[in-house]
Amino acid sequence: MKPMLYENASIHELPDLAADEQVALEQKCDGVRVLAEVNAAGNGSCSVKFYGAHGEPVRFAAAAQWFSKLSAALYWPDPDFAIMLDGELMIEDGTFVVFDLPYLRFGEVTLSVPGETEFSERRRMLSEILGGFPGGGMVRLVTQAVSPAEKVALVEQVTANGGEGFMAKRLDSPYEPGRRVQHSVKCKFVYTADVIVHSFERTSTTGSARLRVWDGDELRDVGGCSLIGKPQVKVGDVIEVAYANFRGAMNQPRMLRVREDKRAEDCTIGQFPVYSKEVV
Repeated sequence: MKPMLYENASIHELPDLAADEQVALEQKCDGVRVLAEVNAAGNGSCSVKFYGAHGEPVRFAAAAQWFSKLSAALYWPDPDFAIMLDGELMIEDGTFVVFDLPYLRFGEVTLSVPGETEFSERRRMLSEILGGFPGGGMVRLVTQAVSPAEKVALVEQVTANGGEGFMAKRLDSPYEPGRRVQHSVKCKFVYTADVIVHSFERTSTTGSARLRVWDGDELRDVGGCSLIGKPQVKVGDVIEVAYANFRGAMNQPRMLRVREDKRAEDCTIGQFPVYSKEVV
């Protein structure tokens, strides 16, 4: 099975999305997308397989290193049971943060059907079922906010922690394998910073710049960005860059404009907020 994919929405749309009582909010976890397929075949045997963002077996070494322990954490002794769990594997500690239930079968009864079962019902079943796995702390359910007070609290906590953003999901939506849906969207924080062009290269078809800022008395490299389709720059120019988050370097940086009104000495490391992968 291929996982359901989510459209992007601007973080500025989050208040309107959250105001809808049929929309639940969850933290967008910054891990590796994993589908875990668990089949209990009887006689105490249980197989666990892991698939990636395109439905292929996961071969990413940083994620695969946890599969042996995670298989044990997902062992289920029931002789006739099948489940598919959708979530993010946090490669730092192996925690599998589960956020959806594409498929569930007990015996001859299928309880979660792709394309049919509503998200609110899938979430209810997840909250009951996850406690049945050995877990050992490796498997957990993502925090969800439904009421207005819960949504405000979640947004405040994720924002204060320096999280990546939020998922907004309609409670009445089905799970649609392999499709990019609009009823559930991801809203990622976008930041901007003023940085100094330290070096650049440009041809008729390509171009990129290395960027630095002042960290005390030293210039510190904070990554690079594409110059394709952007205005001309020269070494020493100050440019404004948008980026997703900062982890020693900017993630997904893109040039916005040349800042002729800014001085190089104003481009400091203090512009970058602390980023955290912590799951609330």
